Amino acid sequence: MKKKVYSIFVLSIVQAVGAGLVLWLWSLFITNAEKWMNVGNNQPSIPSMIVLPSIFIVTAVASGGAVLGYPLALVLKGRWYSAISLVALTLIWLGLLAVALISLY
Repeated sequence: MKKKVYSIFVLSIVQAVGAGLVLWLWSLFITNAEKWMNVGNNQPSIPSMIVLPSIFIVTAVASGGAVLGYPLALVLKGRWYSAISLVALTLIWLGLLAVALISLY
């Protein structure tokens, strides 16, 4: 039983760091997108209208998959308690990571 709790704890940290990394890369891209795609003028360019939503969708799927992929597999196996606790722990770690990063910057 201790091994299962430990593995869920470690996996929740890994999932939170993975989702945080994906979101950090997205924010880094958005921060520098104006330089790369010339979206600073009043009329948006065609590449910015195609690339930005596409990358947002990829980011949403990647971060959602990082947080909900394995818990969904656990639910399909009938291990509801493990799935719910894994999602809850991952969200707690994401919240703590956000608080730590906000306080640093």
